[in-house]
Amino acid sequence: MTRETELPLSPEFRLLGAALRPPTQTESAVALVQASAGDLDWAHVLRLAERHRVVPGLAAGIARAGVDVPAPYGDRLRDGLALAAFQELALAGTTKRILRSLTDAGIEVAVLKGVPLSLIIHGRLGLRTSRDIDLIVAPDAVARALEILEGEDFQPIEPVGKGGLRALIRHRKDIELISPHGGQIVELHWRLFDNPYLMPLVDAPAFASVSLPLEISCLTLPARFNLLYLANHGAQHAWSRLKWLADLAALLHPLGEAGREALYAGTSIAEGRRSLGQALLLCADLFGMPPPPGVLRDIRRDWRLRWLHRQAIGLLTRSADREIESIPFGSTAKNFSHYLILSAPRYLVAEAAFDFTQFSSDERRSGWHLLGPIGRLSTWLKRKGRPAGKSQE
Repeated sequence: MTRETELPLSPEFRLLGAALRPPTQTESAVALVQASAGDLDWAHVLRLAERHRVVPGLAAGIARAGVDVPAPYGDRLRDGLALAAFQELALAGTTKRILRSLTDAGIEVAVLKGVPLSLIIHGRLGLRTSRDIDLIVAPDAVARALEILEGEDFQPIEPVGKGGLRALIRHRKDIELISPHGGQIVELHWRLFDNPYLMPLVDAPAFASVSLPLEISCLTLPARFNLLYLANHGAQHAWSRLKWLADLAALLHPLGEAGREALYAGTSIAEGRRSLGQALLLCADLFGMPPPPGVLRDIRRDWRLRWLHRQAIGLLTRSADREIESIPFGSTAKNFSHYLILSAPRYLVAEAAFDFTQFSSDERRSGWHLLGPIGRLSTWLKRKGRPAGKSQE
């Protein structure tokens, strides 16, 4: 069952969805050929693919289906595919160097998403767009890991400040660093999400080992835990980028309908059952993947799941080739959805505390943080008062 035909999606968006269906899905090529029939604005298709960071997925899908793309858009797709392969290979080399430095210092480190996920899904590099390296270490290893990363020529994008690291570890999930030369980004995590009650690593099974190119062996999240992490990660961003959904769909499809039903049935609310349900419904809408019966039962009786599903579809259709921050109240709707993923009081309190106490560097420089929650509300109202199209949310 799918509500695909009911969605107010443009022909260009439908073509993108057809191209991103898992390659093992037998009807994927047929769906893409059908979606490519008729008049299409190929410039818009490319803008959508670039915005959703799925140019290599689009190029690979079109190549599999043998769809003829008019020049110069075919050349742009081929160039995008080559660039993705180059960037991922470069990230793999940097990952190898960083992992060696961290493990030599006795720090246990795992890699989230990125190069390992590309290999798990596709068996090769170059079919996903990877822009950063996500690492996770224990909280008590963060300070030493930062020293090592700075020695590898990575600098924090926002200065931590004297005595600020302890507060950062308490309130946030990661710190972002950038190389001033190559521009590569590393996100150093000590937990998976800003809210400590969403998938705490203390409940996680042991990390799994994955072999990478260039003779790299690294740790990553075990299969089931990784699926739930990707579902919760996408839900945290209201699935506003198709790249995240395509990744999850590629992992979910080989499970088959029975396997997806078993995964959903065995996922608790505390683990992110609503996030997984939202993802499975979106996979049905956009990729023609039948949702498990349990999801269809839940959406009839759980208003939170219905809202999460409608919101994600609404943001996708409203954003098109724009970032979610440029849509009026786009980020606000995304942040509100966080309160619907879990119902535990401690989770909701932590979410509210984060929303009303965490300020951007610009807000701190302007002194709004000194007013606490009142300052947070004031900055939100100030952003909403900007003329349309100038929101920086």
